[in-house]
Formats: sequence, C-alpha cells, structure tokens
Amino acid sequence: MDIHTGLWISIAVFIGAIAIGAVLWDRRKRRKRRSGTVVPLQGKRKGSGSADTQPCSRCRKRRKLTYYANDAGVVSGLCTECKKVLERHQELYPM
Repeated sequence: MDIHTGLWISIAVFIGAIAIGAVLWDRRKRRKRRSGTVVPLQGKRKGSGSADTQPCSRCRKRRKLTYYANDAGVVSGLCTECKKVLERHQELYPM
C-alpha cells in the first residue's frame, strides 16, 4: 500500500464520520423539537360541534350561550330559551 492509497482511505473515513455525525445531530434535533410541551394543532382533528357552541347548563343542548351569574355567584351558560325560563324565577346578572 502506497502513501496515496492510505491518504484517500483516511479522507474517506473522515468524510464518512462527518456524514454520520450530521445524520445523528439532525435526528436528535428533530426528536427534541417533537418532545416539547407545545402541541402543533395542524394535524389534530376538531372535536364535536363548532367552537361557538357549547352545552347549555340547564338543558344540555349544544347552542350558542350567554353567561350569567345568580345571587350566590354561580356562573351558568344559558341558551336563549332557558334564559327566558330562569329570568322569571331568579335574578340573573350578565357576565
């Protein structure tokens, strides 16, 4: 084996070690990015119902709600039908 062959072999080993190090570094960086506490919402499915509808505190139907508090300070999300019924019996304060 002459000096030129040994030189080319050592250069190839050096370049291979750099390539393996770069792959391992990139893999570690990607894994670290995924393991954070922030969850990307792009791939997540939406839940049932849309964002502006929630179940009413009284009838449990999914509708757009208005939030009220009574004399005791209990907060309730009420649809318009339930609000009309409860207004006759209780004093409701809009929030």
